[in-house]
Amino acid sequence: MKKNLILFFMVITSFSSQLFGQTISAEAKVDSLQYLIGDYIKFNITAEYSNDIKLIKPNIIDSLKGLEIIETKSPQLTEENNKSKFNFSFVLAKYDSGNVTIPPINLFYLIGNDSLDKKILNSTSSELLNNPKVRMITTNPVSFRVNLVQVDPQKDIKDVKDPIKIPFDLKELLIIILIGLIIIGALIYLYLRYKKKRKGIVEDKNIIKLPPHITALNNLRKLREEGLWQQGKIKEYHSRITEIIRNYFEERFDLPALEMTTDETIKKLRGKRETEIVLDLTQSFLSNADLVKFAKYVPLKSLNEEMMSQAEEIVNKTKMTTVTTNKEEVNV
Repeated sequence: MKKNLILFFMVITSFSSQLFGQTISAEAKVDSLQYLIGDYIKFNITAEYSNDIKLIKPNIIDSLKGLEIIETKSPQLTEENNKSKFNFSFVLAKYDSGNVTIPPINLFYLIGNDSLDKKILNSTSSELLNNPKVRMITTNPVSFRVNLVQVDPQKDIKDVKDPIKIPFDLKELLIIILIGLIIIGALIYLYLRYKKKRKGIVEDKNIIKLPPHITALNNLRKLREEGLWQQGKIKEYHSRITEIIRNYFEERFDLPALEMTTDETIKKLRGKRETEIVLDLTQSFLSNADLVKFAKYVPLKSLNEEMMSQAEEIVNKTKMTTVTTNKEEVNV
């Protein structure tokens, strides 16, 4: 009798996340238990669930306080054998030593007809916690240690190696001089040809082109007035708003943002001094849009409104300004 009771409770425990055929599990992990200060820490959350479950985007960033977020990768969704698998990946770093524990992270989800309730989808985090229709599963806590870099004080400090001297080659020098003369000759020819044509040509009227930030803000205003997400066209709204910002990046910073992924775009923007103040905002903005466009994620009403505010903030904080000097105007 005692053995049968033990077996019964083991079965109940193993199926604690299963109800009427719906299953969900969540796991958090890092790629190592030991790191050095400044090492990249690959943190991953995986949620697996049956297709009659709808996952609400978890609030992960707040749980990573004390860690530097180097990169937030776009969420990945895969479906196989009537099951969905969601991966959230981050690259983190920590710049002081000690033991680190990332606490359990709450994942909210809905089952069956509850997922059609728009009031639930537009709820805040506190409302989700108190709503009996909303289910929740938590990930496991993740612990690891960050160690100091070990330095051996007994070893001698080595000198920097002398620069390598490249032997002089007269043939290479003559080739360089010849190429330089060809370039100079070509420039002179093009200048004279241009000057000759200018004599018989009437200058075209200058075409006034609006600055990139004016174009972007006008397009954002038009998109707001269309009210797409209020009509249920959520994916179209998020596609349009990110297209406007990517077009702005192309014109403002001369980079092919429309052809790049979110991670590639953020990497390119990192090299621009003007974008430092909006890097985190831009990464969050593009990642949220990717989640809506490529995953089965229904955003809260507040997020749709926030996306427009974030887009306008990105443009206003990076727009080109004109500085007037005593002699001329300089665009910066």
